[in-house]
Amino acid sequence: MLLSALAACGGGGGGTPATSGAQAPSPPAGGLTSLEIAELVYTDRQRTPDGFYAEAPRYDAAYATLTHLKTTDLSGAGTGTVPHEVCSNDFAQALAWSEDALLRAGTAADLVETNGGDRTHEFVWVTRTTPAVHVLHRVLKCTWLDRSGTDLRAASGPAGRYGKPAFSATDLRQLGEYLWTFGTGNNAGHAVLASTAASATAGTLAHTLEEAVLVRGATGSCDRVETWRSVLSAATGDGQLTRTMTLVASFNVERVNGVARPCTAT
Repeated sequence: MLLSALAACGGGGGGTPATSGAQAPSPPAGGLTSLEIAELVYTDRQRTPDGFYAEAPRYDAAYATLTHLKTTDLSGAGTGTVPHEVCSNDFAQALAWSEDALLRAGTAADLVETNGGDRTHEFVWVTRTTPAVHVLHRVLKCTWLDRSGTDLRAASGPAGRYGKPAFSATDLRQLGEYLWTFGTGNNAGHAVLASTAASATAGTLAHTLEEAVLVRGATGSCDRVETWRSVLSAATGDGQLTRTMTLVASFNVERVNGVARPCTAT
């Protein structure tokens, strides 16, 4: 994986829920028409709206990877292991997990840098290969985000516990955007149309992502664009997190001579 695709590595959401394939009217999302949405997911020119969470590349994009370490990256992970990001407040434990993940992956590398903060431990390794590759491992700090009880294969369900004290809607939005940035949604054929956070009910805040996904059709048939609403809810009392994904609409499209247009083929 390349640094240009860092966001898709090692964290965040689960798979897209199965759909029935039924067509539904496609209302404008994020102020865009259906065909404008289709252009975004076809061209991959802008996956997120302005002001969305982003990290500046620090290494050559061709020779760097970033992974949030998960239960399935570590020794002892069996076929029944539920995948979710691991967390620890202890630097030594986090480093041991990083070393273990490299060993399990069969990667020979040297530790060249460690970084920290209130969110994660980060370990930067350089492989003993030509060309050398920067391998970045992150381990969440449990005091920031504990993903225990999360199943990354599930699009909806428990999403862990947010540990930031007295968090605001803005804090929750930043968390939701971070998880998306390093989740499976940040890949070609996906785009965030809008990102908002506000009070949902008494004692609950919610962050909502309006997302679009391109589903390629077989040769000679239409492609389909689906719009989804992903909601990350947080209880303000204890930080318990829940995620839900709902299909909003879908419509058939095709791209002819570089332009998206409605499609009626079967």
